[in-house]
Amino acid sequence: MHSLLLRQLRRHFGSADAIPDGWKLFVESVDSAYRQSDADRRMLERSLELSSQELLQANSEMRAVFQAFPDLFFRLDREGRIVDYKGSGKDLCVASEEIIGKRIQDVPVTGVGAAFRDALQQVRDTSSIVTIEYSMPIQGSERYFEARLLPMMHDQIIAIVRNITERRHLEEQLIQSQKMEAIGQLAGGVAHDFNNILTAILGYADLMLADLPAGSHLEAYGSEVKVAAERGAALTRQLLAFSRRQLLQVAILDLNEVVGEVEQMLRRLIGENIVLVTNLEPELTRVKADPTQVQQVILNLALNARDAMPGGGALSIRTSNLALVSPTTLEGADLAAGLYAVLEISDTGAGMEPEILPRIFEPFFTTKEKGKGTGLGLATVYGIVRQSGGMITVESVPRRGSTFRIFLPGATQTAEPRSSDPPARVGPRGYETILLAEDEENVRTLVRTVLESIGYTVLDASGGDHALEMADRHPGPIHLLVTDIVMPQMSGSELAKRLVDRFPAMKVLFMSGYAEKYPRGFMATGGSAFLQKPFTAAALAQQIRILLGTDRAP
Repeated sequence: MHSLLLRQLRRHFGSADAIPDGWKLFVESVDSAYRQSDADRRMLERSLELSSQELLQANSEMRAVFQAFPDLFFRLDREGRIVDYKGSGKDLCVASEEIIGKRIQDVPVTGVGAAFRDALQQVRDTSSIVTIEYSMPIQGSERYFEARLLPMMHDQIIAIVRNITERRHLEEQLIQSQKMEAIGQLAGGVAHDFNNILTAILGYADLMLADLPAGSHLEAYGSEVKVAAERGAALTRQLLAFSRRQLLQVAILDLNEVVGEVEQMLRRLIGENIVLVTNLEPELTRVKADPTQVQQVILNLALNARDAMPGGGALSIRTSNLALVSPTTLEGADLAAGLYAVLEISDTGAGMEPEILPRIFEPFFTTKEKGKGTGLGLATVYGIVRQSGGMITVESVPRRGSTFRIFLPGATQTAEPRSSDPPARVGPRGYETILLAEDEENVRTLVRTVLESIGYTVLDASGGDHALEMADRHPGPIHLLVTDIVMPQMSGSELAKRLVDRFPAMKVLFMSGYAEKYPRGFMATGGSAFLQKPFTAAALAQQIRILLGTDRAP
């Protein structure tokens, strides 16, 4: 710029010396300004070049973040039209290349579009963040989502959509677990109260039958009363099994042996049109459980499978080992780390609809016709498995069949040899003095009547304090305390401790409808026994005679 201006001025004034000093100063000022301008331009160009590179890098990094992030990000215009989106396309209900330009409120799922429409309007009206939840079928399965809509500049809206299917399933499992626990508590309470009633019915039926002429129509009526009461007792046992309040006779078991013991019975029960197939793991992990209860679990599931295959089919029983190195949720069951023996029972029957599965373990829930089921079979299975420390899961496909899997924790000891003890015989009539403590009047009256009828002297009390008073007033020895465990003011266990301190030779027979009240610590000393309600008069007399024939350990 400087040389160009000087040439023009020399041409105008004739020579360089003829150029006035003022013009020379002007030329230098203009040239300096242009040089500064060029420097600024070059600096700006360099800055723009760097900014463009940084912006490209930032955009690349942001795209990588969006692709890795589990959420979907939608940029919407004021009308809800999708301008852009980022994130994984696995949760999109349409192909990702087709989504740009569509309105988010036009999603073709009943109720979902309306929810987005209302949310968009609320964002526009209030300029606040709005959250909605919805579900929709994607790739053949129902998925749950949470969408948060945020107002942005230039009337745009950002929608952040998160897949919450796993969280929703965990919440449903928790609710189901809490519901089953509440039902179990209710069932256990009902069974306890009902057991007291049945104890009186069974006991008086025994007394009545003992006095009626053999073969008379009155004896037949009495026998029917007893049979009906025993059926009621069987129902309460199933309720107690569901509520995990049964008294278990635990042993170290090989599940393969238990399956073998019931296999022949199963073949008779399921009929000739159903094929029974067993596939047993030869090195199966041992478990700690009640063998009788495990047999009941297998029988109940097998009978349930038989009823699902009226036209015939296949029933499969399989055992296997499972080793978990860390806590795991498997098929909806929360399992701690460790070894498990798995018992799997499958059928090729009618199967169950998905909406039925969450309720199948509830007491009295049944899909069978009226009169063909109590609805307690699977509830009993559930209770036994849970009381044994295990978990049970079910898979079912309509018209294809069902599979129940039972996971029982492995035991460290070896399996114990199984033997069946012969039933104890009822001893001769007694003569001893028995202190009876029972707060239920009908049960107390029955027990006193039964014991007095076979020769015992009975002191009956309505509670713990009353029993202590009677013991203090009685001048002679008291050979046996028969006490309910759950009583107001003072429990049967506390009463027994106080009386045994005074009368060391006294034996104790505990009665209860609650297995979890079983006084294990006290009974470890010997000289005591437990009789679960409801019981017959014969069972009561037999247990007392056996107990009075033993000595308490020092």
